[in-house]
Amino acid sequence: MSLDRTAAEQLSSQTERHVVAGAGHLFEGDGERDEVATVAADLFAECLWSTDTLVLANLKVQEPHVLTGT
Repeated sequence: MSLDRTAAEQLSSQTERHVVAGAGHLFEGDGERDEVATVAADLFAECLWSTDTLVLANLKVQEPHVLTGT
């Protein structure tokens, strides 16, 4: 986990770490992958779809929205 913390500190964007209790690096336990999927889906819903400008890794893509054309 110290490697994760070190990597997060080097990013210029906002970071958030979520620890899945008891999980190994393959997430083989009951419900571990489901928890990761839920956390990731919540992050995408909160960060990516809440604005008109899609921001990924500090890269701003300012093209017309696929559905609205704006």
